[in-house]
Amino acid sequence: MDVEVGLRSLQAALFAFNQRVQKVERVKEKLKGKELITLRNALKLYQNYKALETTLGTLLVSINNLSVRLSSDGGLIIGRVGDDYLVLQSIDNDRFVDYPVTSMSRTYTPDQVVLFHRVGPNSTSTPEYRPKHAVLALYPNTNKMLPAQVSSPPSRRRKTNDYLVKFPADPQSVPCPLRFVIDPNDVVL
Repeated sequence: MDVEVGLRSLQAALFAFNQRVQKVERVKEKLKGKELITLRNALKLYQNYKALETTLGTLLVSINNLSVRLSSDGGLIIGRVGDDYLVLQSIDNDRFVDYPVTSMSRTYTPDQVVLFHRVGPNSTSTPEYRPKHAVLALYPNTNKMLPAQVSSPPSRRRKTNDYLVKFPADPQSVPCPLRFVIDPNDVVL
């Protein structure tokens, strides 16, 4: 049901965006070939471009909300909230909380979260990154994903199936679960 609502919202935003594009094109066509553009016509064109920009913003929010709604309940995602990349757990289609969930966990709505990556339960599906590869990795004892460098991939570790990663601010490499090490260039939705 929520996905249907999201799709209808997306269709409405896309329709409005197409209407605005056509209106801007009609005004541009009307002004084509005229050497002198009146202030009124310039203002009309500017207002149409601003309305197009607003409509595009609405369309992008609808797309983001739909993609967040498609995340499964209880599933983990990596989402951008402001400037931070956080590991979040979907508690229903309208809320996300910090992972792991504690009494101090913050709650986020879909419009606050830009979906960046889905964290799959099957950790072996992730490609193995070589040493010195730049990644985003889960910082110990937080839900923040920070830039790091692979020190040792899981295939070189005997006791665990974790990566060993080095964060720039830390002197030592630390273990990080396989599913929380991602290439920042590979957005998986």
